[in-house]
Amino acid sequence: MTPETDRGAGSRLCFLETYMSGPNAIEGARLDVLLIGDDDHREMRSLVGFLERCERFRLQRSQDVRGCLEAHHSTLTAPQLIVVLQRWPDEFPRSDVLSLITTFPIARLVCCFGAWCESDGRNGSHWPHAVRVAVRDAERRIGIELDVMGGMRSALPLTASRDEAFEFGHRENALTSESCGRVLLVSADESFRELLADQCRAHAWSIVHHSSETRPDVAVIDVEPFNETTIPMVARLCRTTVVIAVMTMPYPEDVERLQQAGVRHVLSRITAASELMRHVLEFATTHTALRADDS
Repeated sequence: MTPETDRGAGSRLCFLETYMSGPNAIEGARLDVLLIGDDDHREMRSLVGFLERCERFRLQRSQDVRGCLEAHHSTLTAPQLIVVLQRWPDEFPRSDVLSLITTFPIARLVCCFGAWCESDGRNGSHWPHAVRVAVRDAERRIGIELDVMGGMRSALPLTASRDEAFEFGHRENALTSESCGRVLLVSADESFRELLADQCRAHAWSIVHHSSETRPDVAVIDVEPFNETTIPMVARLCRTTVVIAVMTMPYPEDVERLQQAGVRHVLSRITAASELMRHVLEFATTHTALRADDS
């Protein structure tokens, strides 16, 4: 399988590659990673591509949990990290989830769920809160798990509550920005716009108004309501600046259309406030590096 190249991946930081090649690398060791699920599913291709590009990952694959448990007694090497790709609720039976956890009790486990599983945490899930993460956040979460494996962070127990799991995955890492910039915020929801503006100001980024002639470094666009006029508007803006889109429910087909229009990242409205500055600062670091190369 040839993974679909993530649009814009060459111009942005790859969290996994940073962890696996930088000072956080675990003593240069190769890690056995077990990938469970449909790795050719459109929503999962970007993450699978990142995993495949990490040279220190020895990937083993299985379409389902039962298959990898059967292989465990013959050909499968005990994994240090397990990444599960969940496309829909209850795709993996509860008995399989329990068997996986008990068979590999010391492996770090991350269940990456797609858009159709967003409500699982509220309506019940076979996977513990401690291992569940939206596929759009999977890179960062796997980076956190590498920190755990390297002894730089405490592990989250499987019995962790929903609040504890959220804090574990969204804890700020003393973010600072040496290269402040200008952010354009576009949203019909004034309260939401002010929430994002407070986040930007807290990190010393200035807010550019839509009517201003000043060109923003990054534009954050709330694309709700999402309709036929949204894509042309976003595409025009993408010609002049980096665009981060925010939507209530980022379905794969809508995310793909936005990425084809040139959008760098698509964030869920639910988690946008906690994720936004990570992506803005990611752009700032990349942009600063590119300017240094040009000079």
